[in-house]
Amino acid sequence: MSAARLELTVKGDPKDGAQDSLQGVLGDCPFCHRALLALEAKSIPYQARYLDTRNKPAWLLEVNPEGTVPVLKDQETGTWIPDSGAIVDYIEDLYPKPATGHVADSKDAGQGFFPSFVQYLRSIGHPDEDEKKQILEDKVAIVEAFLAGNPEGPFVHGREPAVTDFELMPKLHHLDIVTRHFKGWMLLEKYPSIGTYLEAARKLPIWQATAYSEESMIDHWVPRVGSRL
Repeated sequence: MSAARLELTVKGDPKDGAQDSLQGVLGDCPFCHRALLALEAKSIPYQARYLDTRNKPAWLLEVNPEGTVPVLKDQETGTWIPDSGAIVDYIEDLYPKPATGHVADSKDAGQGFFPSFVQYLRSIGHPDEDEKKQILEDKVAIVEAFLAGNPEGPFVHGREPAVTDFELMPKLHHLDIVTRHFKGWMLLEKYPSIGTYLEAARKLPIWQATAYSEESMIDHWVPRVGSRL
């Protein structure tokens, strides 16, 4: 058992080819990133467990039948919490200072665009690609409009990142990197407020402590997209 009270299982490359390990390289999951940002924002000790999502251990399915990560374990109580939103709330309840908010406190900044992003990528090379692209662009425009009109800044809730940002920042990061690689989108140029927001996000110490490689993001999509380019 690790010394830290909270252990967060995340997508990653475990050391020595294991199914999971306390040593490894962080993977590209935006939902894991959300939970990691919430932990880092509290400046509390925690342990990351890196898990190969292509070779899931039996224990993961026992504690979370959906087999998804992240999963948080409170090693003091033995409680397991799946789902990034539930994890964010658990962290906020356990460590209320500094306050970063519960999921119910989130602002509608258009962060619901992510399913449309996935659908667009899966449509590349198919007859509905243009339709899916337009749907995605319409939803990204909502994010741009929110950020452009947000009087708080530079983050959704003000000068420091909080609950909405923990969800929005990783999703926009994936949108930027992946669409630029596969389709040549220049997201930051087309949507200047998103560009300013992501620039501020990527400078954060909590971001730099939880960053993963662009290569891992692209590698995730190559089997799903690359063969159709």
